[in-house]
Amino acid sequence: MLCDICKTNESRISMAGEGDFCYDCHNARIAKMYNLRILEEFAREIVVRDPSNRPHHFVITNLVMPGFSEWKAEEDGGGYQFSVFGKPEDDQAAALIQLHRKVITGLQHQSLQLQDKEFIISNALQTDEGQYCINETGCGRIEYDEITGGYHLVIDGRPVSGSDFLSMLSQYESRNFCFQVRELSDDILEKGMILIPARVDGETILGRIEETLSWFLDGTFLSYKHESACNSALSERLDEYELLCRYGDRETARTVGQAIIDRLLAIDHDTEDFPDDLVISIRCCMP
Repeated sequence: MLCDICKTNESRISMAGEGDFCYDCHNARIAKMYNLRILEEFAREIVVRDPSNRPHHFVITNLVMPGFSEWKAEEDGGGYQFSVFGKPEDDQAAALIQLHRKVITGLQHQSLQLQDKEFIISNALQTDEGQYCINETGCGRIEYDEITGGYHLVIDGRPVSGSDFLSMLSQYESRNFCFQVRELSDDILEKGMILIPARVDGETILGRIEETLSWFLDGTFLSYKHESACNSALSERLDEYELLCRYGDRETARTVGQAIIDRLLAIDHDTEDFPDDLVISIRCCMP
C-alpha cells in the first residue's frame, strides 16, 4: 500500500481517521503540528563490515512522534537491528551519528566465534561459512519466523534455532545460566563489557543516593559551585533506579521514585534549576 500523501513510498504508519503514511510524510505532518525540526536529508542506507569482513547492508529509518524520535537501522533481508531513542526537539543529526556508532560497535563484538575447520565440533553451529561456538558472554534478539510460525534467535545477524543455541551452550555444561531481557534501544554489549549482578532493591538505591549527596552537600545546602558535579553523580545513581523500574516490583519502584523526588526537593540551594532535570528523569522512569 502506498502513502496517501506522496503516492510513492510504501506506507508504514496507519492512523485511524487520518490515513496511511510513509515515515517521511508522517514525520513532516508531526513536525508541522508540533513545530519541530526534523532531519530530512540523510543516508537511507549504509554498509558496515564485521570483523570477518562480511558486509552488512542496513536500511535507516526515523519515526517522529510527539514524545520521542526513534532512529532505527535494520539489516536488509533480516539480521542485525539497532535503535536509538531521543526527544524530538533534540539534535537529530547527533542521534543519527549515535545510531551509526551503535551499528559499528555492535558488529565489532561477536557472540559467536569461527572455529578451525580441521575437526568437526559436534555442538558447534554449522554454517556454509564454517562452524561457530558461542562465547561465555554475548547478546542476541528474539524474532518471530513468519514462515515456520515459530521463534528463533538472531545472534551476530544470523538466525539460530533454539536447539542449535542449546547445543552450543552445552560446552558450558554444569555452569549456571543467567539472562536479562533488554530493549532494542538500550546500550549494547560491546568488547570489554560483561553483565554483572547488580542490586536494585529500594533500600540499596536510597542509601546510594544519600551517599552521593553527602559528597556535595554542606549540611543540607547545595552550592551552585557543586551543582554540575552533583547532577552528574546523581544521574549515575538514577541509572540504578531505572533498572529497578524495569526489572523490579512496580509498587516499590513508585515508592522509591517518590522518596528520591521528595529528598531532592527538600535540599536548600542557590542554583537556578536544581533538581528540575533529575525530577523529570525520575518521573519519566516511574511505572
